[in-house]
Amino acid sequence: MNEPEVNKIEPVCKPGDFVITPTATRYIEAFEYARRPLGIWGARGVALVYGGSGISKTETARRYQRMEKEKVKNSLPFPVVFVSCTGRELSIRNIYSAVFRAIRVEEMRYNKWGDLEQTIHDRIGRGGIVIFDEAQSLPFRRMDDIRKDFCDCMGVAVAFMGNTTGYENLIAARLTQITQRATASTVIVDHPTEEDVDVVLEAWGIKNKGIRARALSIGTGEGGLRVMSEVFALACSIARAKEAALTLDDFNLAAAKHRIVK
Repeated sequence: MNEPEVNKIEPVCKPGDFVITPTATRYIEAFEYARRPLGIWGARGVALVYGGSGISKTETARRYQRMEKEKVKNSLPFPVVFVSCTGRELSIRNIYSAVFRAIRVEEMRYNKWGDLEQTIHDRIGRGGIVIFDEAQSLPFRRMDDIRKDFCDCMGVAVAFMGNTTGYENLIAARLTQITQRATASTVIVDHPTEEDVDVVLEAWGIKNKGIRARALSIGTGEGGLRVMSEVFALACSIARAKEAALTLDDFNLAAAKHRIVK
């Protein structure tokens, strides 16, 4: 019997809701591995998470931040700090300022480097991690300064996240102190996998084979899961407007409209 074109399954979550995919799990494992102690002095490691757009790097880091905050309660105020780089982090002082903004500390009260480092140490604590998103905008010298100050001196792990070009440039720069330390915590993903798409579709309650095939072509392509989520949300709006269940035609129409909008 042919599968009906109408999808009647109620979704577990809505489009746009975060879903932990196999690739997202790899990101979290890289963060966790970087936080492990290194040697008797308690230095921490570096995670490198790079790849194409729409593969949930930023969303995973944000979710990981919330998950870890819920675990520690009041033990550590900011065990996971998320910093979105803007290209203005050209000096180590600017980098400290960006971290302070992320943990809501007014850095201008501190005039000595010792005070700055102590504040970072107190607010994050050994074994915490600072995740620098859009790290391709960081100068290589500053990345190595971060590694020395945070990982070696303060025992705070670091994750650099960015695009594929950023990783290629990092390798070309031969920053071995960073790349060698991140050997076991490096995740490079250009596009979401079929397994990633299937996990998301299952969370959305999609069983229709036609919709799955169309979603795979979108979700594993340019823009990845982000574009697929946008198309699915539009398809759901089309179906609701007709007061009908979601069909493959709705999904195809949404995909066509999305490309026109883009």
